[in-house]
Amino acid sequence: MSHAARDLSDKTVPRPHRFALEIFAGSARVSQALCDVGIPTYPIDICLFPSHNVLDPLVHTYIRNLMLSGRILLIWLGMPGATFSRAR
Repeated sequence: MSHAARDLSDKTVPRPHRFALEIFAGSARVSQALCDVGIPTYPIDICLFPSHNVLDPLVHTYIRNLMLSGRILLIWLGMPGATFSRAR
C-alpha cells in the first residue's frame, strides 16, 4: 500500500521520520506523485477518510502538532474543486 492510500491517524503503521502532507487532498494525486518520487506523503481529506475533518478540534490540533514537530517536509493545500467553489 502506498503512503498516499494510508490514513495518517492510523497508529498501527509507523510514519517515516520526515514526510509531506496534502491537506484537502481530494483524489490525492499530489500525494501519489510525491510518493512516486520517494517522498512519503499523507493525504488529509474527509473524502478519503471520514476521520479527517479539519474542522474537528482534535484533528486541527493533531495537524498543528505535526507541523510543530519539525518532521514535515512540505504541506500542500488543495483548492476546492466542487461545483459550489469559485475556484472551479
